[in-house]
Amino acid sequence: MRKPIQTACALAVSCAFQFSACLARGEVHADKTVSGVLEKRDIFYTHDQNPNRSLDLFLPRDAVKPLPLVILIHGGGWSGGDKAHFDYLAKVLAEKGFAAASINYRLSKEAVWPAAAFDCKAAVRWFRAHSKEYSIDPNKIAVGGHSAGAHLSAFLAASNGVKKFDRGDNLDQSSDVQAELWYSGVANLVTRATTRGYEVVQNPHSDESSLLGRPILENRALAMDASPVSWVSARSAPFYFVAGTADKLVPPQQVDEMVQALNKFGIYSEVHMISGAGHAAPEFWDVEHLNMMLTFLKRALKLKFSTA
Repeated sequence: MRKPIQTACALAVSCAFQFSACLARGEVHADKTVSGVLEKRDIFYTHDQNPNRSLDLFLPRDAVKPLPLVILIHGGGWSGGDKAHFDYLAKVLAEKGFAAASINYRLSKEAVWPAAAFDCKAAVRWFRAHSKEYSIDPNKIAVGGHSAGAHLSAFLAASNGVKKFDRGDNLDQSSDVQAELWYSGVANLVTRATTRGYEVVQNPHSDESSLLGRPILENRALAMDASPVSWVSARSAPFYFVAGTADKLVPPQQVDEMVQALNKFGIYSEVHMISGAGHAAPEFWDVEHLNMMLTFLKRALKLKFSTA
């Protein structure tokens, strides 16, 4: 089972516009079951019913309950993309016995940092608040993402126990997570911008500068506030890293920097660097790497059922 991630990236922006239009007309998706997976679409995880604060949930029909949950966060430079990006992986996870969700969050053109962090943490809290309704184990929640989504999911996993970014609904619930799946992510916004060959990030109109709402290197304190590496502690979750050695968008050294920070606190991590692969390589999602991901999740979440 495999589907090139490039296809999802190409469709992401058009999906976002179509999704918003459907909501405006009241044409939200009905629940449906495909291949034993129940799909529940367009659920709002905040009270304002903003399409950019919604999620799709994929549940296995026949699985041991309560279910471990994996929350997937799409990429797109923090300025584009849509939760439909991760339909494929979410369905694979549901087929393996997980509850899986793909979430939207406010993009930089709508709200700058830390709005995206507020939203992603709000989604985690929403799931804990509704864990009984969906038969989810609130103590076994993993997050993951690609590119900008990997940055955000890594931020969640690194900042366990930090209350600064908890805003909005369900504040009686924790936003901590128990595992992180990183695909071509960013650990440190400043070192990404200053790594030789990647200086384009310094542009005041770059994705990173747009995320912050100001030029990145003129606002290093804010850039570090938005960097997962700044928030690693003894409470951070275990990390599973996949990246390509030929990534032209994100320096592969970002993985090394994050691993070094985790090692200082004895946080478990696995690193899978794919030789010659770029930023969004099909190999990330091949059978071999999917099986390695499932093995990691079984260990990190202390699962008792088979993921084979």
